[in-house]
Amino acid sequence: MELWVIRHASTSWNEEGRYQGRTDLPLSKKGAAEARAWNFHHGRAFDHVFSSSLKRAAETAEALGLDSHIQKTDLLMEMNLGEWEGLTKEEARARLAPSEIAQDWLGLHHRAPGGESMAEVMERLQTWLQEVPPHEGNSLVVSHKGTIQALYALATGWDALSKPKPRPRFPHLHRFSWDGTLKVLALNEPLVRP
Repeated sequence: MELWVIRHASTSWNEEGRYQGRTDLPLSKKGAAEARAWNFHHGRAFDHVFSSSLKRAAETAEALGLDSHIQKTDLLMEMNLGEWEGLTKEEARARLAPSEIAQDWLGLHHRAPGGESMAEVMERLQTWLQEVPPHEGNSLVVSHKGTIQALYALATGWDALSKPKPRPRFPHLHRFSWDGTLKVLALNEPLVRP
């Protein structure tokens, strides 16, 4: 099966450059308009539509016109960012140890105080993948940046100690295959097509 994976549209905290994690914010007006404009899925039938249970992901799926059969799950939620939630990147970096400040990527096992590591998100995603009903078709997944990076790490073995090459960019469509093994099919496809 193919998993068509997208990140949710913008929230007010995205627009302000704040870490959200599990903070359950709705889409901003700008984000709702973005999601309505995304037409990558036109003419495509999805056997399943999966969404994080957080508002911003579910509202994105609804704005795409796919709300009639959205399966919401906590297993697709964003990484818990603990004490970093609500902070800007600069504010969060100010809380790092001096040895960590020089690094852009801190590895699979690093976590914000009170938060979750990427390795823990990967475990959560492995549980979700085992629960996905097996089928030959396509499924749409609306989730979060950290969750998509964890899917990428599962598929490629990326250790999160450096920028992945190629790396998933946002907002874009990322396609994976799942047949018991997760593989990257394509990254960074446009969400708006002519």
